[in-house]
Amino acid sequence: MNSHWYTTVFSVLVFSFVLLPTPAVNAQDASGPIGEWRMDEDSWEGAANEVFDSSGNGFNGRAATNGSSGSLPDTDEGKVCNSGYFRGQGFSTGPFNQYVDAQHYVEISDGDLLSPLAVTEAMSIGGWFRADQLNGTLLHKGQGGATQEYQVKLSGGQLQVTFWDANGSPYTVSANAALQVDQWYYFGVTAHRPNGNRLEVQITVLDESGQSIGVGNDNWNPFFAGRGGKYSQKPTTGSLLFAAESFGPQSRVNFFAGRLDEIRLHQRVLTDSEIQNNALETRPCKDNELQCFNDDFAAGSLSDDWVTSVSSGNFTPRVESNGRLRMTQAVGNQSTAATLQREIPGADNLVILEFDYYAYGGNGADGIVIALSDSRVTPQPGSFGGSLGYAQRNNGDAGFAGGWMGVGLDEFGNYSNQTEGRQGGVGFVPQAVVVRGSGSGQSGYKYLEGTSGLSPGIDETGSDNPHRYRITVDSRSPGEAIVSVERDTGGGMNTLIPPFDMLADSDQAPVPENFLLSLTGSTGGSTNIHELDEIELCALQLNPVGEQVDHFEILHDGVALTCQPETVTVRACANENCDQLFTDPVQATLSPSEGWEGGNVIDIARGTGQATLQNTVAGEVTLDVVGSEPSTRPQAVTLCQIGGGNLSAANCGLEFFDSGLAFEVPDLTSHRPSGPIEVRAVRRDEETQACVPAFENVEKPVRFWSTYVDPGPNGRPVSRALNVDDTDISGDPGNPTILDLDFGAGGVAEIDVRYPDAGQMQLNGTYLGSEATEDDGLVMPGSDQFVSVPAGLCVSSPGECAAGDASCPLFVKAGEEFDLTVTAVGWQNDGDSNLCEGNPNTPNFRLLDIPLSSGVVAPTGGADGTLTPESYTHTRSADATETLAARVSEVGVFRFSATPAAGSYLGKTVPPGISAPVGRFYPDRFNVVIDSGELEPMCSIGTPFTYTGQAIGWALPPNLEIEPLSVQGTRTLNYTETGFQRLSVADVVRSFPVADSSALNRDSGPLAVTTDIGSGVLGIAEPGLLSFDYGIDDTVQYSKLSEARVAPIEPDLEFSVDSVTDADGVSASSSPYRFTPLADFEVRYGRLSMDNVYGPENIDELQMPFRLEYWNGSRFTVNTADSCTPWTTSDISGTTDHHTLATDSGTFINGEAGPLSLEPSGSQGTDTLIWGVEEWLQDDTDDDGTLENPSALATFGVYRGHDRIIYWRER
Repeated sequence: MNSHWYTTVFSVLVFSFVLLPTPAVNAQDASGPIGEWRMDEDSWEGAANEVFDSSGNGFNGRAATNGSSGSLPDTDEGKVCNSGYFRGQGFSTGPFNQYVDAQHYVEISDGDLLSPLAVTEAMSIGGWFRADQLNGTLLHKGQGGATQEYQVKLSGGQLQVTFWDANGSPYTVSANAALQVDQWYYFGVTAHRPNGNRLEVQITVLDESGQSIGVGNDNWNPFFAGRGGKYSQKPTTGSLLFAAESFGPQSRVNFFAGRLDEIRLHQRVLTDSEIQNNALETRPCKDNELQCFNDDFAAGSLSDDWVTSVSSGNFTPRVESNGRLRMTQAVGNQSTAATLQREIPGADNLVILEFDYYAYGGNGADGIVIALSDSRVTPQPGSFGGSLGYAQRNNGDAGFAGGWMGVGLDEFGNYSNQTEGRQGGVGFVPQAVVVRGSGSGQSGYKYLEGTSGLSPGIDETGSDNPHRYRITVDSRSPGEAIVSVERDTGGGMNTLIPPFDMLADSDQAPVPENFLLSLTGSTGGSTNIHELDEIELCALQLNPVGEQVDHFEILHDGVALTCQPETVTVRACANENCDQLFTDPVQATLSPSEGWEGGNVIDIARGTGQATLQNTVAGEVTLDVVGSEPSTRPQAVTLCQIGGGNLSAANCGLEFFDSGLAFEVPDLTSHRPSGPIEVRAVRRDEETQACVPAFENVEKPVRFWSTYVDPGPNGRPVSRALNVDDTDISGDPGNPTILDLDFGAGGVAEIDVRYPDAGQMQLNGTYLGSEATEDDGLVMPGSDQFVSVPAGLCVSSPGECAAGDASCPLFVKAGEEFDLTVTAVGWQNDGDSNLCEGNPNTPNFRLLDIPLSSGVVAPTGGADGTLTPESYTHTRSADATETLAARVSEVGVFRFSATPAAGSYLGKTVPPGISAPVGRFYPDRFNVVIDSGELEPMCSIGTPFTYTGQAIGWALPPNLEIEPLSVQGTRTLNYTETGFQRLSVADVVRSFPVADSSALNRDSGPLAVTTDIGSGVLGIAEPGLLSFDYGIDDTVQYSKLSEARVAPIEPDLEFSVDSVTDADGVSASSSPYRFTPLADFEVRYGRLSMDNVYGPENIDELQMPFRLEYWNGSRFTVNTADSCTPWTTSDISGTTDHHTLATDSGTFINGEAGPLSLEPSGSQGTDTLIWGVEEWLQDDTDDDGTLENPSALATFGVYRGHDRIIYWRER
């Protein structure tokens, strides 16, 4: 395989993408570029080596930025495919003109070949640019000082090139071209050192069409190259940059804004014409990559990508043990075919086929053909022997069906010969490659091009040394199809048939919309083994074939009249047995090509269609389907059925008679009489070709019998007789039922037909002349096929409820299986509104994939739900009944429908069936999701807390989402509709904490709590979702008991939803649901504390301090977190014999307030002050188990007690 054409070898049966032929060039090929940056990547992300060097020398680059925004250059639409897009120093973007600090560039690390003047003393560099601004550096090699080598930049609207000598001195020349922004230009720079200290430079600018618009040149002498004129001694360590220049390892300046494309660096001086050729060179972009199919047959057998057939002999193409596709054995008179299951678009495409070919083991014949055919025609191989399975033959064999091109590898020599009915040729040419053109049947397949006898010969491969062939078809130019053939016998590809235009021959058919690729193998009197391997088909466009019709079947009654059209039925089969029809729309092309009403292309819907043929010549006409869209499975054979006979290709002959009985039985409803049907005794008028009466005004005995067509005579659960004029007629053509018909004026009689079943039937009638009627020998056949459809479908269920509302009793759960019965029934009377009462059945009704659906009756406007199964298959049975395990996803009362698709039953439409109301369906369970809520502290100004004994409310009440579910776990939207919601507030059973779950009292017992809980609120959050909220006024409090005097705790209170069960018994699936509300605060055992005070009775004021305290685990301490609790002196009582209490009030700040102001009354003695406070500020000061209000003593007078008394009992 030519390595310049294909980049990757793939294993068996894979698709790949390969670039079109573009030879790689490396440093050893001085004519090619040493660096080539096409910038065709999809995008750049700043990764190493992402800017690819196509020269093969590995000078890959990296997109980079020197800016602060992190923005990178990227690729964009270019001059040739993509280009690099650089945004210069920066740009503004967005609705607010936000500035982006760009400073984009691409960096390519240094390599010796990037400094051609130091290697070969000559260089060229060129590429396309399109500037957004007429300044900035396009490319630069070096990093400052003496390391600088060359630069191309825009300055003041002019393009300049600069070279630096060995000392780092610059030499610049400009091109005298007037440049504009947003225009593509090509620059080409050449430089050459003819001797040591001289440099000749030229810069050329071309416009978009490749025409020169400016040139600049100079001859610098001296140009100091280095000691001894050796430029190679110059330091050349700098990187090559695109869109920026460098004056130090990290210095990047003078950024270019615009696009760069197709930069090429050479190590020689290009001529002006070469520069122009580089500018004008194009190639297919990624959108035009070749898509490839590969098969090396390593799997050991043919995959589904191939369809094979045999038309002569008993050998079918297969993969042999040697891992090759064998097309023939070395056995005489074999004809085989293999078609690839890929569609190849014909127009605007490039197709390249390569394969290894082996021919050996016999005495030299015949060969193979590589055929491209019109995909609209089902591939069928042509004749064997010298026609190689492609061309026709005068023994009656047609050529390749739909054949457009057949490339023959002809060993014996007759494929070039104009013999045996083949058209065109140059005579007998053994060992030749020949191209024959398009054809149909016995016409065409003309010789177009061919070789003389080849050496080595076609079959000189042996079993191990294949020849590799390449066939190319190029239709990219309108009106052309260029074909060539090449071969590699070991020394590389050689052209066998030079490129020629297939369409130049006036007899060649236009390029079809799509091709199919087929291989045909053939032997005759002489033989060879013919094998292929390593097949690779590549094309710009290569598509899967998609769904295909397996084959077609044509049903006809075997009898037709030349004086009137005859209608046949065409079935598109989805599988070999045709027990499944191809139900997508199909266009079928019929044969013969003439005589069909509306043309020979018919539309087939849901697998069945009809076509009407007019033929005015008595005799047999062969019916066929020669192609279709979507396509038919390659090598498929059309099968035909006469009446209820066997399916066979041999039954495709339809006999036309000049006289007979003409009648048309309309399509019937099962059990319903047809009404009058005319039976006409006719013959063909020789002049007008029309039907005229054969006799009239006479009574004639007509022999009637019926034929079961679909279903046929076998596999029927019941066989009911067809009825004509209230007489059951025979089904035996040898023992027909004779009815006397009165043929009146115009030769017309009438009959009435009734069929008490469903299916396709054929009514046959024959009049036989006799001596008594003086028409002995006259045979007048007649027949017609018709379809009898059920009157409809009876759909029923045990859960029917006539009320059709919420009062219906429980039936089954949503999503639970129940019996749904569908019976195919016949007609009972016109206007019949209840098909489930008294209607006869139709045992032979069979239909696949009848859609099922549900429609909600109640709640009104509710969801219809989803009925499972979505469809069912009605099979034949004695009771015509199917009982389905059905389920519906919703709650409510429903009607269920079975609605056959229009035209789905033998091309006819069966009326739908709909049930009575069924239900009530109810949920399987509730799914409960709890939001635990959050408790709210009494005070949260500082450290959040609540006092023991103080009620704790909800900051956020807990919430339950209660979702009624089906058995499958889907939400039942209808449950929340009026009448169908059976859950009430009382059905949500809850329990509440009696103690903290973690903390203990000081006796190591439960730390008790009490609750005050309301009933909660139940509402509808959205359809099918209930919401239960705890009451906003609910409270919980830690009991203020003496044993509750413990260090501060964080609440740990467990609530529970014990059960959720509605009136129908639907329950929550995982109850009880326990949860602990969030409580991010402390509970503190607190009290209000007052100090005892004393003082003279004659002072103005005696102050009594007070504060709020809490038990920290070892003692009471000031509750500095309390800046919330109010206080007032109006709650203070006690004795006032010796003082008056000043009125005051306020709020504690950091647990402190007051002091109280006592105004002495002038007498001596002690008063007691008692502060009436809430329970949570009381304390059991005397440990008697009872909480007391805080109190203190105020003593007035000189005596304040003995100093040795160290304790006054607190009161």
